[in-house]
Amino acid sequence: MYRYNIFFCSISFFLFNCTSNPFWEDPKTIDRILKGTISLVNSNYSHPVLLWDNYSEEISETDSAGNFLLELSSLYNQTNVGSGELKLYFFALNYYIDSASVYLVEGLFSDNQTDFDREGNLIKDISLRKKVDGEIIINNELLSEDTLDLKFVFEIFEPLVIKSYVYIDPNLECASGLFFYNVDNEEVIIYNHSSISDEGILVQDQLKYNDYEVNDTHLWNYVVAMDKVNLNTGKYIIKPYFLIMDNSPENTSDLYSLEFDKNYLNIPSDIKSDTLYIE
Repeated sequence: MYRYNIFFCSISFFLFNCTSNPFWEDPKTIDRILKGTISLVNSNYSHPVLLWDNYSEEISETDSAGNFLLELSSLYNQTNVGSGELKLYFFALNYYIDSASVYLVEGLFSDNQTDFDREGNLIKDISLRKKVDGEIIINNELLSEDTLDLKFVFEIFEPLVIKSYVYIDPNLECASGLFFYNVDNEEVIIYNHSSISDEGILVQDQLKYNDYEVNDTHLWNYVVAMDKVNLNTGKYIIKPYFLIMDNSPENTSDLYSLEFDKNYLNIPSDIKSDTLYIE
């Protein structure tokens, strides 16, 4: 589902005029292209990285190798003076956010830079460190004709808080919140565990926030009622929903979602999925 083309976009915003910071007072260059490569530490496979800035609400992607090219053609015009620090942020779902700054004078590059050179090339090493690594695994295909048993095994590399769904009733406690992505037609089926209690009451899953310590390995077990996902014949990639708190963009777009909906799958991640074949 990811798009691996190098993005080429323009961002427009008002940067406050500043006359006292030496970064902004020096002579400036005329090049207005930012470019560079973002790397992922211990990545399971190549995938894009999200990119956004501290002024606009636009979110873009690098290509699958981490390369980006950003044109700042709309920064400067006759009425808005683009002077100040433009900060770019880089993010993947299970990695730390990192950033790089470029200093501008009237929409052009200042000669004094720390993270980019005067030609707009990224010189700061941006190597995103992994926070969580994991894999979703089908235990034994179908437990029965109507039940699928899965597990999510994951390791924590930094203390953190994870938001996820869990189902609890007197007879069962299990993880919840799964995506079934149909490879053939790109349809996304979202699964939340629920059941009817002995008293005839609908019991649904709930969001839960859990603290995890460094180097802990954890296991979430899923029990999927197949009649509630209604999968047609085809090949399905299965992925879990979770969110690392305080480690995501403040703003999202229609294409990228931090909530439990299909656009969550557009956020780059190297969490390993498993594949289910329905015949």
